[in-house]
Amino acid sequence: MSAPSEKSLPSVNEHNGASKAVENEEDAYKTLKLGVWRILLPNEIVSGGIVSATKHKCRAIVQAYPVVQQFFRQVYDLNPHLCLLFIALKLWGEIESVVFLYVSGRLLRIIEVGITEGRPDSSAILQALLAHLICVTVTATARWGPDYVSPILENTVSMHFDDYLLRGVCEKSFREVWNTHFITSETAPRYAYGRGNRTQALAFHAWISFDGLCDAFMRLFGLVSQLLYISQQPNAGLLFTVIALARLVMTLVNEKTLWLQPHVAYSDNESYLRLKSLETMGQSRF
Repeated sequence: MSAPSEKSLPSVNEHNGASKAVENEEDAYKTLKLGVWRILLPNEIVSGGIVSATKHKCRAIVQAYPVVQQFFRQVYDLNPHLCLLFIALKLWGEIESVVFLYVSGRLLRIIEVGITEGRPDSSAILQALLAHLICVTVTATARWGPDYVSPILENTVSMHFDDYLLRGVCEKSFREVWNTHFITSETAPRYAYGRGNRTQALAFHAWISFDGLCDAFMRLFGLVSQLLYISQQPNAGLLFTVIALARLVMTLVNEKTLWLQPHVAYSDNESYLRLKSLETMGQSRF
């Protein structure tokens, strides 16, 4: 039997290197099956638990901060006054409970002191009632205000980012456009991949992202303001705040959710994929 040639040795080494790479790649994640879906979870996140997932989440937030900052700056430059009004309305909707707590508590304390001393302060009571009336008026205005402000700002943002998408489409080469509309045996696989890819950028997604980020930031600000106000109350306010935070931390530690972990979800169920294909064929574009 002849000795193996020198040319065959690199191919064997390349094959071994490729197999090791595949094994390392398979060891890097854990597969979880949920119904027709398969979930891929990184092993370092699974083994680390909530601490590792939280670190990964914080790292992702830090990395995404420049992009979010630029995105908000672009939206703000479109219409600064309308953008500030939109944010102010959302902010009031989150802190109105704290303001009402302060105004109502002040009114009750004034009445309590007046009843205890037998000399009610009419001027202070009127001022507290006026402040409560102003809060009610501002709250009513802030609730119907977004119905008029949001559509205007939404159209402005959508048209702005629609221009970006249109520029991206126009920058495509003529060959790509030709392959999309005139399918041949060579371009059919690439065309099928493009049609099967459900990831699609729409200008409306920019507005959804802006609105969702504003809601998240304002809700966080409202939560912090409520905790700060309650913690400053003399009647066990700090104890109540600590108990509320402890319950939140315990819920996050014991809760098992995919949304706090990086993951990839896909389906390889033939029946489900066949059903989705039939559903796609029944759409109007066919």
